Amino acid sequence: MRMNTSSWKTWCTPLVAALAVAVPACVNAGTMQTCNGLLNISYPVVQSPNTIGSVDTVQIRITTGAISGGSPQLVISQIVFDLDCTLQSLLMSGCTSDGNAVSYVGDSSITTNCTDGTDPVEWTSNHGGGDSPNTVVFTASSPAVVAGSGNATGCFLRFNVQKTGGSSDSTPSLIEQRAAFSASCTNGGMSSGSNSGALPFTARATGAPAAGPLGLLALVAGLGLYGMRVLSRRRA
Repeated sequence: MRMNTSSWKTWCTPLVAALAVAVPACVNAGTMQTCNGLLNISYPVVQSPNTIGSVDTVQIRITTGAISGGSPQLVISQIVFDLDCTLQSLLMSGCTSDGNAVSYVGDSSITTNCTDGTDPVEWTSNHGGGDSPNTVVFTASSPAVVAGSGNATGCFLRFNVQKTGGSSDSTPSLIEQRAAFSASCTNGGMSSGSNSGALPFTARATGAPAAGPLGLLALVAGLGLYGMRVLSRRRA
C-alpha cells in the first residue's frame, strides 16, 4: 500500500534520513503583523502651589511601537480622558470619579500638532466645561495619523483643567486621572490602551485669604495697619 504524503509535504520540512533525528513541528505562520500604539500622559504646566482655582495643562502624546506588515501607520480618531479618578478604581482598570476635584476648562484651551498625514487635525470634545461629566471624549476632525514603526515623537493633544475641589480618596495630596484610546493600523491590526497620571493638590489653610485682587488688598491693608502701629509707638 502506497502512502499519500502530498499534504504532509505541503506543511512540513523535507523528510529526514534517520529516524533518530527529531522532526520539528510544522506550522505555516504566514505573514506576521503587529500593531502597537502607545499613549503617554504628562503635565507641561502645573501651578505651585496647586490648589483650588489652579489651572494646569494636560498633554496626551500618541506614539507607535513596532508596526509590521504593510505601510506602518497608526490611525486614531478618538481619545478619552477622565478628569479625576479614585486610586482604588484605577487599580481595578477603571475610573470612579473622585467628586468635583477637577474641571475641564473647555475646547478653547486645546492645542495639537497632529495631522491626517497631510493637513492639520482639529480636536473637539463632547464637553461644555466644568466637572461634569467626568469623562471628556475628544474627536478628531479627520483621523490623526502617526507614521512609522517605533515613532517615539508621534503627535500630542493638549488642554487645560482647573482644580475645583479636593481629593476624597486614599491619596488626598494627589488627584489621579486616566486617558485611553483605540486605534487601527493600515495593516489591518488594532491597538488600544490606557494610562494614568496624577496632579498634586495642596489644600488651602483655613482662614487663608483667597488669591486675586481681594486677597492682595487685604494684605496691603494689613501691612499698612502694622506700619501705623509701629510709627505711633516710636512717637510715644
